[in-house]
Amino acid sequence: MLAPPAQRTPALALETIADQMVFISGPPAITAVAAAVDPAVAVLGSLGLGLIGGVWLAAQRGTQPAPAPHAPRRGIVLPPAGVIPIAVACIALGGVFGAFDVSLVGWAELSERPWLAGPAFSALAVAIAIGSVVTGARTWKLSPAARYILFAALAFAVALALPFAQGSAPVLFGVILLLGLAVSPVMVSGILVASARAPEGRVTETLAYPTAAMSLGVPIGGVIAGAALDSTGPAAALVTIAVSLASAAAIAAVGEALLRFARSKSRETASR
Repeated sequence: MLAPPAQRTPALALETIADQMVFISGPPAITAVAAAVDPAVAVLGSLGLGLIGGVWLAAQRGTQPAPAPHAPRRGIVLPPAGVIPIAVACIALGGVFGAFDVSLVGWAELSERPWLAGPAFSALAVAIAIGSVVTGARTWKLSPAARYILFAALAFAVALALPFAQGSAPVLFGVILLLGLAVSPVMVSGILVASARAPEGRVTETLAYPTAAMSLGVPIGGVIAGAALDSTGPAAALVTIAVSLASAAAIAAVGEALLRFARSKSRETASR
């Protein structure tokens, strides 16, 4: 990473804020273009912006890290053991966003107000951006792994209110805002764990594990929430968000406990 260790929390929080700005502005803008012009124009515009941004990023040279010296070829590359618990938990965390998208679209359509889906996505993104500012500005005594588990559990408690709030749009939006505030430290902490436990020369690779895990979890969460939506309705689909957060907290907690046990055993063996 380009940022020194003391500045990594603010740097990762800033990156999360930038990501969320896209989710805040994107859905309303695309919806407006699709409604005012044509849906095809909205889709092509999105693809064009993505292509331009990708080419622009690839052309950057001043911000890219210095290349690592050539290392001898290795066999099978396994993830660092310290990153595995959080990376696996990030699959469930990605499921939160997949389930959220499907659940809120279903809720908006079944309530005969499909236009509410876009503002709901923006509300979550705004709350995550605000939470990321707070996360980056604070000096934390808890470790990133402990923050991941704690805030995933807190977000789970908030998400339990989603099915009960669906009858009132203002109440539901209020719960969504609280959910975003609780989820933002989880996202930042997952990347921080990876950066802190990355072996020398494998930082970029190690940072990819939680990010790729979240990307993997998004379609899984969407499929599960879609099945619940089709079989039962929006309330059951919203429950899958809470289940995903509970899974993320539990997986991370159990994984960290196993990791500590393995380290203690390793120290005992070394001392003998």
